Amino acid sequence: MKIQERELSWLTSKQITEPLEAIRAGCDNPHVEIVVLICLATGARWSEAEKRKPTGLRNGVITFSGTKSGKVRSVPISSELEAQFVKHWKAFGLFTSAITSF
Repeated sequence: MKIQERELSWLTSKQITEPLEAIRAGCDNPHVEIVVLICLATGARWSEAEKRKPTGLRNGVITFSGTKSGKVRSVPISSELEAQFVKHWKAFGLFTSAITSF
């Protein structure tokens, strides 16, 4: 049986800006913002972004393995996000569960 796939949609700038501002203003968990930014930039699921380690990032490409679909995928990210990710890892290490803080 064939099932019609839904058309892709994107968030507006306002839909991105509002939660990011709220996170920056009042979230105690330091991992939430970087996880959100990874999800927004790559389309990753929250759990996929939380599991990322620096070994999954190389030359501006973030690689997701152990995904829900079982497929490995690589997605280019901006140099700014790459630098932010590396800086975050050096400061905080492994991501802890951040979904409840979000």
